[in-house]
Amino acid sequence: MKHVILLFLFVLSVVYAMGCKSDTTSPLSTATFAMSTAPGTTGTFFTFKPSVDVKLTRVVVSLPAQPFFDTLTDAGTYVYSKDTIYNLSEYNGVATGQAWKFYFTGSTTSNSAFTNAEANLTIP
Repeated sequence: MKHVILLFLFVLSVVYAMGCKSDTTSPLSTATFAMSTAPGTTGTFFTFKPSVDVKLTRVVVSLPAQPFFDTLTDAGTYVYSKDTIYNLSEYNGVATGQAWKFYFTGSTTSNSAFTNAEANLTIP
């Protein structure tokens, strides 16, 4: 019985280690997005800065613990410069400790390489 429990704990720890993600953007994308917040008029703005020039068609803002999802769309024609910080939208109820997720869909301006990228932000 002791060996069965040890084996179970080992398998559980391996599954947990494989499932953990860091607070960074998905490595499968050619674009990454640095996330932050800025004070708004009545709430909090989420801000992003792309690592390369991109054209976005959609951003999904998610607070999985609530669950809360907001889909923002764009025509995919505006170029978001890698050297600029942009506001996404203003949200109320943003609080310390919340773990937000952002899903970006679009393409790079150089070679249309990225389709999807994920970024995470835990509110300090």
